[in-house]
Amino acid sequence: MKIRKSTRTVLSALRTLGFSAPKGDWEQHIRGINKDGPIVIVDSKQLTKGATKVSNKGAKLRGNQTNQLSQDWIEAVATEKFKPKTTDPAILAVRKAIDKQQPIKTLIIGVDKVDKKIKLIPVEVPNKAKIRRH
Repeated sequence: MKIRKSTRTVLSALRTLGFSAPKGDWEQHIRGINKDGPIVIVDSKQLTKGATKVSNKGAKLRGNQTNQLSQDWIEAVATEKFKPKTTDPAILAVRKAIDKQQPIKTLIIGVDKVDKKIKLIPVEVPNKAKIRRH
């Protein structure tokens, strides 16, 4: 698999900050996870002037689409995208945090297209609102 230069730069920055790059299937969803302390999920995105977007059509949780990087999305990826008996250490760590109701933080990292600087942005993405039809 060919890795773009910006992805290599981001992965190198994450290792410098003490993050490990996940192995296996989880890698297509996140670029890094904190190996010590609270779980921190890091997703790499294209940035322009420090801004980006997350998908509002993320992984499905109990049949409903989620906002990417929301707590529902994290649960969907960790519990519904992977087999119950997975041995993926990142998935197991996230599942454990979910089971213990421990906080899971989310960050976006990327190289800004405008100023070419690596930016690490803490984000809190809300779950999708439950809309009731009358």
